[in-house]
Amino acid sequence: MKKSYYNFLFQKKDGKNIVYNSRTGAMAELDEAHMEQIQDWTEQEIEEKNPAFAEALLQNGFAVTDGVSEQDMIQYDSLYARFGSRSLGLTITPTQDCNFRCQYCYEKDVMKPAYMNEETQEALIAYVKENLVPEGIMTVCWYGGEPLMALPVISSLTQKILAVCEEKHVEYKANIVTNGYLLTQETVQELLRCEIRQIQVTLDGSRETHNQRRPLAGGHPTYDVIWNNLLALKAYDKEILVDLRVNVDKSNYQALSDVAEEIRRNGMEHFVRVYPGKVVNDGGCYQQDVCFENREFALLEEAFFKDNKKHLPAKYPKPRHNVCSADAATPW
Repeated sequence: MKKSYYNFLFQKKDGKNIVYNSRTGAMAELDEAHMEQIQDWTEQEIEEKNPAFAEALLQNGFAVTDGVSEQDMIQYDSLYARFGSRSLGLTITPTQDCNFRCQYCYEKDVMKPAYMNEETQEALIAYVKENLVPEGIMTVCWYGGEPLMALPVISSLTQKILAVCEEKHVEYKANIVTNGYLLTQETVQELLRCEIRQIQVTLDGSRETHNQRRPLAGGHPTYDVIWNNLLALKAYDKEILVDLRVNVDKSNYQALSDVAEEIRRNGMEHFVRVYPGKVVNDGGCYQQDVCFENREFALLEEAFFKDNKKHLPAKYPKPRHNVCSADAATPW
């Protein structure tokens, strides 16, 4: 038995000892005696004097058996994440059309009133049938453009996908990224019928700030419609989770706290999570001097979550075997 190369030992402000393994994601709180054993690390002494502790170290990856290469294990996990066939993840764009004209939109050059036709829908279903393995997992993210402008396409495709999942005993999960303007009560009910339980909506601050940054295609304001739609989601707070994104740059970063306070004031923190999104100048879509550098944004994000702990996402440092689902063989 040998110590893992990927162990990190540290002491919290309250004096508790923590060991974390970045290969497995395991984390444990240790008393002083066990912490000293890991720090000194005499394999024979640990195995002989405390076999139960030695077994726990092995099970959680804090230790590995002699002759095992952790680098080979990481490579295997990475390849499995890319080429393993148990899960199928799709990002589906039912339309490239959009009813907004956001200042910083990186899709300006590809935005057009194009909707997925029947031929493409049938090809997509054929792909699902071919690549979805029995007893597996399937995830779908509905994206755009503005996907709710193509709600009939979402509904039709979902029913066909669910039929395939039922036939193959596959677990199905779906989410949608929407600007929230068309998120009416009727639409929400249809999304639930489509097993869409997680919704991302964007609100860029106060009424004035948001309307300036995210107007309709004709220039009309959007804040009030979106906010009323969000309020109406309180009726579905046990069925839907809302990720409320605030796209920030140097001109509106104060909006983060304003939006979080509005959610708190309306008693929506239990199903609405506010978080910052970094505005970027992709392909010259926005003003570079207004955008945050990565470090600036990281500090802003950290400060926000310290002040708004109920919105704190799971920041537990889980191992990632590939950067994006698009890097895998099965996602499409």
